[in-house]
Amino acid sequence: MNTGWYAILRSGILDHLLAGKLGYPEIGIYTTIHLQADFKTGIWRGSAPRLLAAAPRGASIRDVQRWLQILTRIRFLRPFHRHGERGNYPVLIDKYDVRIGALKGMRLNAWASTSWEQPCYEVCALGDAEDDAVPVAVDAPSSVFSSQKAVKQQLRVLRTEDSVWGFLGINPCGPPSFRGLLESRWSNRNGDRPSVLIGETIDAWEVAEGEKLRRTPRLFQALAEIRSKEKTSFQSQVEEPIRTLSHEDIPA
Repeated sequence: MNTGWYAILRSGILDHLLAGKLGYPEIGIYTTIHLQADFKTGIWRGSAPRLLAAAPRGASIRDVQRWLQILTRIRFLRPFHRHGERGNYPVLIDKYDVRIGALKGMRLNAWASTSWEQPCYEVCALGDAEDDAVPVAVDAPSSVFSSQKAVKQQLRVLRTEDSVWGFLGINPCGPPSFRGLLESRWSNRNGDRPSVLIGETIDAWEVAEGEKLRRTPRLFQALAEIRSKEKTSFQSQVEEPIRTLSHEDIPA
C-alpha cells in the first residue's frame, strides 16, 4: 500500500453530502480509492472486489458496485472498464492533486482525458472552481502539455508486470473474492517474492472460505514455474564461485 500522507481536497464534497448526493458509504469508498491510488498520477487500478477485500465488514459486492456507480455519476471518478471484462481496471480520480513525482503541482482532469493512458493534467489553479459535475474545459498553457510529454514514461502505471495476471501470463481465474484478494495484495506488495505472496494468498483465502481453491490449474502451473525459476536463480547465486586472492593480489 502507498505510504505517507494523502489529502482529499476536492471542493464540493460537503455540498454533495448536504444535498443527499453522497453518503458515508460513498465517502468511505472514495477515501479508500485515494489510499490505494498511485500518488504520482491519481490513477487507481481496482474494482468492487478489491474494495471489498480491503474492508469486508458490513457490505456486499452489490453495495460496493452501487457506491462506485454513484461516484461515477457525480463525476468524482471516471472508470475505463469494458463491459464483460473482469478483474481490476483503471479509474481516473477527477481533480486529483498530484503531490509527488514528476507531475507534482498538477491536477488530473479526468473528464478532459482522451483515455486513461493519456490523462490530462492542469496546473492546480485552473481547476479550483467547482462547476458541479460539468466537465472542465481544457485551457492549460502549452507548458502543461510539454510537461505531460516529458513524463510520458512515468505515466505507464499499468505495465504488464504491475498486473499479477500479466506477470503469471494467464487469464484471471478463480472466484471473484479470490481474484480481488490476490490483485489487492499484489498491488500492495513490498519486495516479497512472487511465489511467496501468491502462495500465502491462496492459503489465506482457503482458510477464510473453508474450502480448497478449485478450477485454477493454470494458476498452480504458473506458480510451480515461478518457484522453479526462483529456486534456480537462488542456486546460481549461492553456487557462484568465491574468488580467492593470490599472493600477487595481496597488497604489501
